[in-house]
Amino acid sequence: PGDVEHVVLECDPQVMRPYAALPESAQKKALFEDLLSYEVLAEAGIRAGFDKDSTYTNIAKENLPRLLPDALYDKHIGNTVKVTEAEAKLFYDSQQTEHRLAVIVAMDDAVAKSALTRLAAGDKFADVATALSQDPSTAQTGGEIPGWLSLGQLPPEVEKALTPLKVGEHTGAIPQRTGAYIFSVLEVRPRKDPPPFESNKQAVIGMLESRKKGALVDQYLLGLKSQYALKTDGPGWAVLNDKMLMLPDSLARYLASDPHKAGMTDAELGQTVASWTGRSYTIQNLIADMNKTPMNERPPSNNANMVKLFIEGKAMNEILIAEATKEGLGDSPRVKGALDR
Repeated sequence: PGDVEHVVLECDPQVMRPYAALPESAQKKALFEDLLSYEVLAEAGIRAGFDKDSTYTNIAKENLPRLLPDALYDKHIGNTVKVTEAEAKLFYDSQQTEHRLAVIVAMDDAVAKSALTRLAAGDKFADVATALSQDPSTAQTGGEIPGWLSLGQLPPEVEKALTPLKVGEHTGAIPQRTGAYIFSVLEVRPRKDPPPFESNKQAVIGMLESRKKGALVDQYLLGLKSQYALKTDGPGWAVLNDKMLMLPDSLARYLASDPHKAGMTDAELGQTVASWTGRSYTIQNLIADMNKTPMNERPPSNNANMVKLFIEGKAMNEILIAEATKEGLGDSPRVKGALDR
């Protein structure tokens, strides 16, 4: 079958991993035979009517929202990013220095302003980082980032802010998706024995493609935010800031099972914290989404900025799914093929 041959020919490293112990000449053959077996079993399952079973249809229903945003990105961005070898060589040659950096990470505007105020008053960067940075791993070393970096390894906006700085100088607060970052230059040196471009060509091209794609994704998401009039400043924030985010652990544990035991009223749970075209996102929605999110991916319950980023992420995911559905991508061969597999 065409799909099976396509997977074998593509040779995705993730797909080939279980076959790595086999001789290279036998790897594709073993994969092809396994996929062919799955294809035969799938056809037998369809003939037996298992594709109409609720378990099967639920798998498709659960996975479709995960596949649609990727399909949307592929359609609008995936094929537009090209990096030539000449462009990669020019970039590689420009990275002739390495930097040792320190950083202050601020999860909210108040911390960023306080850090910049102290730096302007003459406080040492290391002291401010130790006192205020909200990244525990670097705060304990005065903000110092281990090792040496070329600026091209950093996001474009960070590279742009750092390029003109001298040793001892620092940037302003650079907004990122996870907070604001203030960088200081600790030391600069020429790159030591850089490997030849040819041995790094593919890595440089891949990195530049990722940077270009990231910039296009950000631009695309900003356009969707405007198109869907996404706002994350609803009246429910008064409840979140004054009550829910201030709950002691003894009460916060009830939010998942029974918010009323945590002291939340129906009126408070129904307050809107975000809105976009055709949708109102309430505190009740937020609690439900946080309960469905693994513990290590939930925002700290007492950090309003991180909670806002979490809400915006959920909103953008719904918007992407709505946009992909509107464009009919749920019926595209790519998505249908992924669901079938």
